[in-house]
Amino acid sequence: GEDRLIAFAGMRGEMVEREDVPLVDAPDWLSPSIRSDLTHLVATHITPDPLDGECLQKAAKALALNPWIATVDRIRRTDEGLEVWATYRQPVALVRLPRQAVDRIESEAPIVWEDRFRLIDREGHVLPSDSLGVIDPPYEAKHLKNIDLPVIVNATEAPPASGERWRDDVVDAGIKLVTLLGAESFQDQIQAYGAEVDQRGRIRLVLHTRKKGKVRWGLPPGEENAIEHDAEVKRKKLIALNQIKGSIDAGGRVVDVFGPGIIIHPPSGSRTADGWLDRLHRGESIRQSRYDAGR
Repeated sequence: GEDRLIAFAGMRGEMVEREDVPLVDAPDWLSPSIRSDLTHLVATHITPDPLDGECLQKAAKALALNPWIATVDRIRRTDEGLEVWATYRQPVALVRLPRQAVDRIESEAPIVWEDRFRLIDREGHVLPSDSLGVIDPPYEAKHLKNIDLPVIVNATEAPPASGERWRDDVVDAGIKLVTLLGAESFQDQIQAYGAEVDQRGRIRLVLHTRKKGKVRWGLPPGEENAIEHDAEVKRKKLIALNQIKGSIDAGGRVVDVFGPGIIIHPPSGSRTADGWLDRLHRGESIRQSRYDAGR
């Protein structure tokens, strides 16, 4: 359509040098390659004529179509060139694409070598793997070590094109939990934010740890029912457990934090001399009054 033609008109030579197109108040996380391509995109639509207001409108329209841009606030000429004000979409997580040919490995691990991933922002918009979203291949598992972002798994819907919102209940729920726990000191213990579906069809979130443990979080933040603690209490439970046992999974175990206390399940077929865990093996929980950090 016409919008796409305007966006890709930037492939022709620049009429204004990209160095003369500063992105005013652009965030620090915006990489040099993205900055360069965005300024190039604007510069290619600008004519030298200071009275040409139409070219500014075309530049704004092209920039607004870029997946990294939430809104274009203003583009104006200055004595030095141009100034661009915009709001940017910041990546908050990677989402594993739904598995198809590799469904057989779904239960083996939350992340395997064959998996592919997409970047998303806080609202679930898909962000491109290249600055302009032209080539845009998905990320591979080998790229994860160089991307310091949480990973969400178990999405069921295929991702849309870059710049569009990924409408998937698991993705939405995962973003809520990533937002809640993203600043915690135990974040690096989490390999992936996953989800399971209970018998009533409700999403129940799970944290997969790097020690191959699992923290069963329960219903997504804001969706708790009368028998489940709210998200802030669960968060404080993880803080307390991490302080007491040195990890949120108590050393690679299955841990439940959605109930009235904290329950640590034993490894299959194993026994332990740890008296604190022995009580839990019989189904007893760490009571809220003693171990929870409080509401």
